[in-house]
Amino acid sequence: STPKEFNLHVVGIIKNKGKVNSTTTRYGKTVSVNAILSDESGEIKMKLWGEIAEEIKDGDALELFQGYTKNGILYNSKDGWEKTQRYEKGSRKWIDLSLN
Repeated sequence: STPKEFNLHVVGIIKNKGKVNSTTTRYGKTVSVNAILSDESGEIKMKLWGEIAEEIKDGDALELFQGYTKNGILYNSKDGWEKTQRYEKGSRKWIDLSLN
């Protein structure tokens, strides 16, 4: 079995966001998207579930609380939460987009 890590706290920049997919899980209808989370140490493939999957864009900063990894992929958790920020070129400021 593949090692899993839980309760991860990570921060990075979203890259290569894929197409948002609709799906039904045991918790009901939801959406998911694949992306890359990048920081100065490298990058990791990730899958985001829920509203954040539709909201986040390439270049956004993502802070993920209580995330987990499985098979080398980073996931957001149903019990966790996210904070997101987007850089506005006009004002040259990071704007908080957090949904929670």
